[in-house]
Formats: sequence, structure tokens, C-alpha cells
Amino acid sequence: MNQEEKLTTLIKEHLEPEYFLIDVILKNQKPKAKLTVLIDGDQGVSIDRCATLSRWLGKYIEEENLIEGAYTLEVSSPGVDLPLKNQRQYIKNIGRKVKVSLNESGNKTGVLEKVEDKLIVIQPEKKGKIIPEKEEIPFDQIVKTKVMISFG
Repeated sequence: MNQEEKLTTLIKEHLEPEYFLIDVILKNQKPKAKLTVLIDGDQGVSIDRCATLSRWLGKYIEEENLIEGAYTLEVSSPGVDLPLKNQRQYIKNIGRKVKVSLNESGNKTGVLEKVEDKLIVIQPEKKGKIIPEKEEIPFDQIVKTKVMISFG
């Protein structure tokens, strides 16, 4: 098990049920390594929750000497510019407009209506006009999904 896998397991075991891990990224760069931990919650995640996890994780890393030498630790929520990575993120964003990049057939834009085990359902739109037929998109065809931010 590599360092990222160990840290992933450790963090998942430590998080309360209403929170979930999005990603653990460890870059062994010079002059010091950087560990980025992205978490989210069904009702969002506060700065205080990120700080609490950061303090606990930093202490654990030091006690167990999981990262040699100096490192930077960043614990945060993923933010709107990063694509959705897991099913709980999709569920959290039901009702929001998304842009789905697909393996072979380009992009689909629409409102995320439903999330099932193997697929999502969107109410598609083209050039701002809603298309009446809902569209099912299997997860295995999705390259990435981003939530579209509307100002207005």
C-alpha cells in the first residue's frame, strides 16, 4: 500500500458519516512535499471542519512519520472548479445545472435530475432551451462532470 492509499484509508476511517473524502493528492516535490486532502459533506463542509481534520491529520502524520521531511498540508472542500468525483457529490448536486463530458459523444448540458447506482439522469438543454426528453447517462461513459455556476 503506497502513502496515498494509507492516508486515504486513515482519513475515511476518521471522517464522520455526514462527510466524505473526495481525493488525497501527495506530491513529493522540492523543497517540500505537498499533501492535499479534499473533503465534502452532504450539507457542505465548514472551514472549522477542515481545520479540525487538518490538525488531527498533521499530528498523526508526525507521530507515525508518514511523510519524511518537510511538507505542506492543505485540507479543503473541492470548490466549484473541480469536476464531481463520486456518487455522493452527484446526489448533493441534484437540481443544479451540469456539463457532462462523455467518452465518445462530446458534451451534454442540463439539470441533474436523478442519480442511480450506474447512471445519472439529466434534463438536457441546448443553447439555453430545455429539451423535453430526459437523458440517462451511464457513469462508465462519463469522463467528467462539472457543476455550472449561474449568476442571476
